[in-house]
Amino acid sequence: MQEYSHNSRVLPVWVAVILTVPLALGTADVFGPGWSKDAAAGLPLFIVFWYLLGAIYCNRYWVRVTWEGITQGHGPVPFGPAPPLTPRSDVAKVYVRHAVLSGRFGSHPYLAAGVEKIDGSWMDLSPWPMEDEKVWAEAKAIADALAWPYPVAELWGRPPKMDWGAAKPVLYWSCAVVAGFCWGLCVELFLRH
Repeated sequence: MQEYSHNSRVLPVWVAVILTVPLALGTADVFGPGWSKDAAAGLPLFIVFWYLLGAIYCNRYWVRVTWEGITQGHGPVPFGPAPPLTPRSDVAKVYVRHAVLSGRFGSHPYLAAGVEKIDGSWMDLSPWPMEDEKVWAEAKAIADALAWPYPVAELWGRPPKMDWGAAKPVLYWSCAVVAGFCWGLCVELFLRH
């Protein structure tokens, strides 16, 4: 029985190092002189930011594909709900898709290997970035692990259906940041006299 799996960092270490510098300077500036109203205002927000930074340093993302289905996860620091098992019966096709990462300085086309579920949503499973030939090899390995009898499909454009469940962790952490800002605003309004 074949198996496809990979394990990678959530974000590269250099991203965490770059984020550590301003967060450490901000923490030292707010909490350095001792406990004050500024420290009370900033505490929840700094707790959220330090927790996220710890998750970036420690967490790894993993994918495992077998003939039974697809499991994904991240850890060891809780970062959001793990996606549920996707059984093989929910897979409509194995694909390599042409995607474009747009940014301020232009766009970067790349390939991603994954599966399309029967509800129309796409699940990219290959690590990124990767050379085009390796992405095709990853798609073949995914198809072999699923014992997929059909050829690997080549997809273009956007998925027919967005998987909004994947956005839940971003929504939760955004709410935590907004709550930290609201706390700071309340402290500034009610404790400053």
